[in-house]
Amino acid sequence: MRIGVDIDDTLINTKEVQIAKWEEYVTNNHNSRYTKELPKNINHFGDPYIDRFWDEYREVLSFSPSFKKGAAEALMHLRSLGNEVIII
Repeated sequence: MRIGVDIDDTLINTKEVQIAKWEEYVTNNHNSRYTKELPKNINHFGDPYIDRFWDEYREVLSFSPSFKKGAAEALMHLRSLGNEVIII
């Protein structure tokens, strides 16, 4: 069987890093429309303030999160059962 597994916040802790980096961004780039709480529209583009956040932190958010506990073992177990695991 082929099994597709999402990487962002499924295998790695992207949300934790995103929250920390958003707090840092809002602190350093004050905007009265936003608080340190991660906005619900963080993944929607078209808002210049959010677009700037992604421009500044995209690389950090892509490469710094750590794997969730047990993620590697779960993938190895699926493969040991004969499955093809595809990271999406």
